[in-house]
Amino acid sequence: MDSFVEKGLLNQQRPTLNRRKALASTLLSLFAVGTLPFLYQLYAKYPPSGITALTESPRYKTKLQTMGPIKGSPDPWSVVQLARALFLDGQALIEVVRLQAWTQAAAHSEQPKAFRCQQRSIFQMLNDGIRVFDMRYAYNPGNDTIGFYHSRALLAPTTTLTDVLFGFYYWLERHPTETVLLSFNHEGNTGTVEDEKLQRMILDTFSAPSDSDDSLASQIKRRFWVQERGALGTLGESRGKAILLQRFSYSRLSSPPDPSQLIGLDLGADRWTDNGDNIALVYNKDTNATAFIEDRYSITLDPSTPSSVDAYITSKFNYTTAHLERATQQGDSADQLFISFASAAVLPDPSGQFTMFPVTYALGEDGVRGMNERLLEWFEARRGQGSRFGAIMLDFYDAVPGLIEAFLDVEKQES
Repeated sequence: MDSFVEKGLLNQQRPTLNRRKALASTLLSLFAVGTLPFLYQLYAKYPPSGITALTESPRYKTKLQTMGPIKGSPDPWSVVQLARALFLDGQALIEVVRLQAWTQAAAHSEQPKAFRCQQRSIFQMLNDGIRVFDMRYAYNPGNDTIGFYHSRALLAPTTTLTDVLFGFYYWLERHPTETVLLSFNHEGNTGTVEDEKLQRMILDTFSAPSDSDDSLASQIKRRFWVQERGALGTLGESRGKAILLQRFSYSRLSSPPDPSQLIGLDLGADRWTDNGDNIALVYNKDTNATAFIEDRYSITLDPSTPSSVDAYITSKFNYTTAHLERATQQGDSADQLFISFASAAVLPDPSGQFTMFPVTYALGEDGVRGMNERLLEWFEARRGQGSRFGAIMLDFYDAVPGLIEAFLDVEKQES
């Protein structure tokens, strides 16, 4: 199918590859809370004028100035845009590409310490080189929509799943060489219902359209989602698109969805080992394609280990780096997908003297180095070795300068 640019839905000139290599062009693409429903309305009502005209309109610029922080505001490209994903050979398997990732990508605004995982908006993260996003959804009964949660906290009452997806579509349309992996997981302890209605809404959002369906919604799905099930494929096949990492199930539907409706990788919650440090999930039985995952989010210390902030961070660091080491090994798993979570959940120490928060694990406190600083040193020690680590999920990645560049094994450029 012709791209939306070629069909006139998005009118912009795509620069040549040589020009991309020479210039880090300014990105006018970032949305804030409430902007994307407005975009969707214009996108459906005035497709020939497209998003380029929309971004130049006074109404859009006014809304952009007044919106909240989840999706972001205009930002220029950073150097990481010019590294890795933009220039890798299109035949490169996505499984073996280093993928900088972010956990709980919606939990960045002014949330309590127990829920906050980041301080950059989604679009700032995209501009920083983040290409894998971990997001948790649940039913928002106040608006009868699908919203984003972290534990029981509804992160932005007016922001919906559709809003955020259209933000990614907007960004991908302007970065047609890029690929993003979007992981969605139902947040189960929100106190909201997970029933057939909610799962039907999710299926309608992520299902593959039938060949005969040429509605605008189906055109958007074909344009912006890799339609294949059970395979990541190559970068060339996936450029300008999103790949679904499905951490939810359709178990509440009265009848299972037709297999032809399903896209992405099935990393279903019913098979995901809770608090596991070496999870193996086969997402394609025919090819034995497997995702290997470290998700030790609840850290407990051995009774013989004295409680301290350093002890908790060291324990988490050991789990994460052990899994990163497994990702570098050759053998049967050499071309498989590896995902490591360098994040951890809030946990009061049994002594009652202190509490470990996500930010404590990520950044440390009172002179104790956090995960991000330790990982920077760990990646720096492996520069130039050509190791592949898969995807690593980080909290507050931007607080430690050079962390992304060290992970991607590219040189950090001073601003």
